[in-house]
Amino acid sequence: MRALRELFRNGMQNRDGSEMPNLRQLMEQLKNQRRQQLQQSNLDSVVDDLKERLENILKTEREGIQQRLEDAASQPEPEDAAGKEQQRSLNQLLRQRAERNLDRLDELPGDIGGQIQGLMDYDFMDPDAQQKFQELLDMLKSQMAQNISDQMRDQMQNMTPEQMEAMRQMMQDLNQMLRDRMEGRDPDFDGFMQKWGQMFGDNPPQSLDELMEQMQQQMSQMQSLMDSLSDGARQELEDALQSAMDPRLSDEMSEFASLMQSLLPPGDLSREYPFLGDDSMTLEQAMDAMRQMQSLDQLEQSLQQAMRTGNLDDVDPDQLAELLGEEARRAWEEL
Repeated sequence: MRALRELFRNGMQNRDGSEMPNLRQLMEQLKNQRRQQLQQSNLDSVVDDLKERLENILKTEREGIQQRLEDAASQPEPEDAAGKEQQRSLNQLLRQRAERNLDRLDELPGDIGGQIQGLMDYDFMDPDAQQKFQELLDMLKSQMAQNISDQMRDQMQNMTPEQMEAMRQMMQDLNQMLRDRMEGRDPDFDGFMQKWGQMFGDNPPQSLDELMEQMQQQMSQMQSLMDSLSDGARQELEDALQSAMDPRLSDEMSEFASLMQSLLPPGDLSREYPFLGDDSMTLEQAMDAMRQMQSLDQLEQSLQQAMRTGNLDDVDPDQLAELLGEEARRAWEEL
């Protein structure tokens, strides 16, 4: 076994005398992949992207208001007195609404969370601005819901108030199960899945432990992102995420995070990554980067274990191909 481990570590030769790839070379490829990504991107730019999206929304709304006023002013004047009076009244109402809206926009706070909160009940006059704001909300809600499952992330898009309430009730029931576990009672997992199983996709968890492990994996990605941001950027992102959520659902998700922290600490899954580059990232790209960094960490642990034991069974060749390319898979298969 020791000789086999040495072969895996140091490599072997083909019949033609050429060297076959070895575990050390695969480990070096993995470290280079991680180093390249960390040196390429600026994680704090996630917040800059949110600011730019909000600035674009406000700019679009202001321009839309101005266009509405110009269009109204350019309308031909009716010939009859009643028509003229009606047009003047409508134009006056439009100007009053435009003034109120512009005042609301001028009074918005400077921080991301405050702006999102201020726009939640704002009566948009420009449909494009309203759509852009809804898309921003959906994106933020989806990233929060991803703490629970990928399926819930997808379900958060364009949720109706009724669907949002169902999500809150599901979180409430989930938190009750976790409280039952903490207090030594037997959680009703079967009842929970019978009621809410459709929210967990085609391959739902079969036990509370499996559900918690899946959720721990999901939560660790957001936690790694938060831990890797500067203090100011982290606070701004937290405020933005909280502002986008329904307050009652946000409370349930906060309790869920606290209960999970007590029952199943994140351990090595959640860690800080020192991004030192200049390339900008969106929040979606940053979450993808967290998933990739954690996958690289897990693959590195598998390779290290294989180097210690000589057992290659714990290394997933598909994961090798996904993270390091098909050449890495072929190298692994030659070992």
